[in-house]
This record gives sequence, structure tokens and C-alpha cells, in this order.
Amino acid sequence: MAAHDYFTRKISTGRIRTPIAPSAPAGSSPTTPQSPFLGRSFSSALNSPSATFRSTDDEPLLIEIGSRYLRAGLAGERAPRCVFDFSPNEQRRVGDYRQWLPRRQQTGKFDVDRSKHFWGHDHELWRMDLGQVDLALVEDKIERAVRVASTKYLMETAQKPRRIFLALPPMLPHPLLSAVLATLFSKALAPTITIFPTPVLNTVAAGLRSALVIDIGWAETIITGVYEYREVHQKRSDRAGKVLCQEFGALLDAEIERRHGVADEDKASHHPVHRITFEQAEEVMTRIGWCQSADQTHAQRVGLKTHASGGGAARSSTVHIPLRASHPDETLEMPFHRLAEPVEVAWFGQNTKPKELDDNEQPLPELAFQVLCALALDIRGTCMSRVIVTGGGSRLPGIKRRLVKEIEALLHRRGWDPVRDFGSAAEKSNRVQRVARANLQSHPDTGPMPKINEKIGEGAGVSTIPSGDPQTTAVVEEAHTDQVHDLIAGKLARERAKAMKPSVQGVIRGVETLGAFSGLSLLASTSLHVRGAVECDRDTFLLHGGLTSASKAKDVVASQASQRQSLGPSAGGGNRSSWTLGGWA
Repeated sequence: MAAHDYFTRKISTGRIRTPIAPSAPAGSSPTTPQSPFLGRSFSSALNSPSATFRSTDDEPLLIEIGSRYLRAGLAGERAPRCVFDFSPNEQRRVGDYRQWLPRRQQTGKFDVDRSKHFWGHDHELWRMDLGQVDLALVEDKIERAVRVASTKYLMETAQKPRRIFLALPPMLPHPLLSAVLATLFSKALAPTITIFPTPVLNTVAAGLRSALVIDIGWAETIITGVYEYREVHQKRSDRAGKVLCQEFGALLDAEIERRHGVADEDKASHHPVHRITFEQAEEVMTRIGWCQSADQTHAQRVGLKTHASGGGAARSSTVHIPLRASHPDETLEMPFHRLAEPVEVAWFGQNTKPKELDDNEQPLPELAFQVLCALALDIRGTCMSRVIVTGGGSRLPGIKRRLVKEIEALLHRRGWDPVRDFGSAAEKSNRVQRVARANLQSHPDTGPMPKINEKIGEGAGVSTIPSGDPQTTAVVEEAHTDQVHDLIAGKLARERAKAMKPSVQGVIRGVETLGAFSGLSLLASTSLHVRGAVECDRDTFLLHGGLTSASKAKDVVASQASQRQSLGPSAGGGNRSSWTLGGWA
């Protein structure tokens, strides 16, 4: 083969394709090239099959705001797309290198304040004590978090303003609620905001309609009785994550002082040097903090050794805690079982007399028991078998099972009597109970009915009246005869039994939940109706001065009735708005 024949490009006949469209005549003018017509639409071939069934343009933006975190996402999603915390590291600007200064490496932070009110205040969005809250700073933090979430994680929400579904704690003060709504209306430009309480959302995320929700947050623990998606009764306590973090800091400080041999007279003479910072105490709490079981706690109280599975191993093991922010660096070595002591002190009130506690300092099991006692009988029977432990504090290992066991122990020990101690009236109460028992023994219930005659023949056991009245006997015999079986009624009863789920009542039982954000996503993607929701319009809120535009529930009903009889919303009964604060009123 010649060389020029080898390098000559050969044309394959298999690659020659006939034109799909008819070719233009040879003498016609040149035209614009066109794509071949394949008999189908490219849009239907390239788009998702579900694009025609679900439109994402109308999906609301989901936001959950707590005292330390902000979570954002879209409807139909199980988890939030972003979680924004309000720590000092997240609030730094470009060129802020204060955390690498030598002084910060020695003390961990510039102003180490271990007081009750200022412990970890740099990591909080707000506090319940409004005297220590700068509302303008709260609005700036929320605005920055929403802007970062929209531009970095939720790009599809930047196309146009969307309505917002907002999850908030139920006991939020009005100034903080007004600041949150004003920021979202002015910065996010949301046309409407629908507010949902977090206890109801946790109930929805558990697949229930009624529950006893124990929300262990950062600043406070809120225990709510929810019945048919509505908050019935609610109590709060200061025993939450913040108090637990303080106890962990105190435990580590005591261990450092014991290791360095600080005498008691030195502690009394001057304040000890606190080497443990908030960041270190929180890291120890979240990494290796745990809660003992009810059996281990009872064994310690009676002075017995714990022989349960894992109990002896937990007591014999030792953990090493490195403290890199201290000067110089050191490592604490302490028994693992001591890391459960802060939980007993902070959340269960160990070494504290009940009479010394205020209403907002009750231990968590006692507070849950008080909420159950305050509920009605039918609501109590439903809620006590659906105990939900949620919040950031519920992630502590062993806390959920321990709370359920403690509530059950309180119920067996005290019954449903809300009075813990009768004091000087204890003798009178005992006397009343003795009299009631004596009356019950002297007047017992009537015994079995007197023997009745049985129908003679075939031993059917049909009862008759001993008096021998023929008319009465015939009526009784007819009532006891077998009824004709209705096939249709039986089939309908069986169908109803298939649709009905067995309901558990009257026992203490714990239930898991997916969290408030999952419940909010479920409500936004379905038509489930929740009565505790509050919907606020942007124009109404900004035009009439924030929360002052809200009306009472009866005023809203009257306004809606007058609007139905008029030609438009402007012909209402003189009310400026048609929304209420609901559970936040």
C-alpha cells in the first residue's frame, strides 16, 4: 500500500445519515440552519417528571429561631438546610483576629464572667430578662443570619419574596416577638408570616395529636400539655442547658483546685481563679456528659453498689480531659461517673430541699407531674402515655429514659394528689382517710344478685323473675333471646375496626419525635390544620404599628362576620386588623 493511500482519510458508509427534513431546492436562497424535528418536545425530555405536579415557587420559607440557633429550609424537607448559631466566631467580620491574641489564648476570652446571668451571654441571641437585651442588636443578628441563609443555602428563595412559616418558643416576650416579625417583614420582605408554637410542632413530628412535651432548651425548660394540636397547660423552669453548663464548669473548677491543692481557707479568703471558660465547659458537656439511670441513682441513695450492666465499668473507667486554653496546658484525669453529677444537681435538684425551691426552680420530673395533675382526666390519660422529650438538652445520653422513669415513680408514690406535704394538717388528712376506709368496710358493696330461676329445658340459663309474673317473664325472655345477625352492620363494624388504631392511655410511655423543624415542614407541605397558628400580614403589621394591630379573638370573629356581609374588607366593623397573637397574647 502506498504511503499516500494510508494517510488518506476514508469515509465510512455506515456514518452517512440521511437528512430528516427535506433539503431545499438547489436554486433557492440560503436559509438559517434549524434543528431537526424529532417528533417530541425537548422540554418534556429534559425536565423532571415531577415538575408538572409540584411547583416550588409557592413553597414557603421555613425558619425556626431559638435562643442560640436559627434553622432555615424549605417545605417538604426532613431537616433544615442550614443551622446558624450566634456565637462570637460567627459574628466576626473580615480582619477580626481577636481570638488569636495571646491574652485570649491564656484566659479563653477577655471578660470571664461566671455569674448566673452573664454565663455564655456572647453565644445567645436573646435572654428572657429584657433588661439585659439590646433589641437593636437582636434585629441585626437575625437580619444577618437570614441574609446568609438566603444567599448561601437558599438561592431559589432570592428570586421573589416568599411567605414564611416561623417556629418560635411559646413563652416569648412581646418585645422580642415584635423585633423578630419586624426584621423578617422589613428585610426578608415576606408578604405573610405564620407563627407556630414549638410544642405543637414536636407533637406533629411525632405523628400524634396529643402529647406531654418536655422541651429542654438553653435558657429554660418548658413543659406543655398538648391536646388535639392545641396547648392546654404549660409550666416553665430555669433548670435547662445553661444551668447544666454552669454545673459542669463548677465541677471542672473544683477538680482543678483539688489537683493543685487549694486549701479551703484560701477559697474563703478570695475568689478562686476560674480556669474553665464557657467554651470548655460546653464542649465537655456535649462530648462526655451523661445521665445515670434511675436504678443507679436509687442504689447510690441507699448506699448500695451498682451491679447493673455497665454500672461497674462506668465507675472504674477514667477519662482524660485536655485543657488547651489554660496557661500552661494541662490534662484533667477524673472518674467517668463524676461526669453525671452535674445532671443530678442541675435538672433533678439533688442536695436541695423542696421547700427551698421557687416555682421556676422545680426539678424536671416534679414539674412534669404538676402539669399532668393540672390537666383534665380525659386529657391526662392521653398525654401521660405520650411523653415527648425534645430540645437541645434531650441529646444528653440517658436523659429521656430517666425522665420517664422518674415521672412513673412519682405517680406510684403519690398518686394523683397534687399536695406534696400537708404540714400541720397531715393528722386531719390521715383521719379523714381512716374514716373513709372504715365506712367502706362497714358498708360493703352489695353482693351478687339473688339466685334467679333458670328456664326449664335445654339448660339455656335464661333468667326469669322469681315473682312469677307471666307478663314480666315473657318480656325478660324476649330480651335475652339471640338477635338476628345483621351482615351489613357486621361488615361496617369490621371496616371501622380496621381503620381505627388502638389507643394507649393511662400508662407512662415515652415517644420519639423528629423535632420542631420536621413538624413545621410537614405542616407546610400538607393541609393539616393547627389551631395554635397565628398568621400576620405584612401591610397590616407595618401600617398599624407592629403588635398593636392584633385584636382579640372575639373581635376577629365579629370583624369577619361583618366582612362577609359587606362588599369588601374595607367595609368591616371598624377593626384595623384580623389577626391575633394566639398563645403569645
